[in-house]
Amino acid sequence: MMTITSKKFKIKDQNEEFKKYIKKLLNTLVICFNNFFKLIYDNNGYYMFYKNLFFLLKENMFLH
Repeated sequence: MMTITSKKFKIKDQNEEFKKYIKKLLNTLVICFNNFFKLIYDNNGYYMFYKNLFFLLKENMFLH
């Protein structure tokens, strides 16, 4: 896991943030994989839509 180096943060607070991040990461991965598999089976017309959606999700992961 993570080692706490700063005394400013309480361990509990860091764990809560870490859990939120992991939850968001998992949700994002699920959405991305769902879209990826849809992309395989759908028409080529959907390609750009899913590509853009994946890009937006990826960007949002690091903004928050």
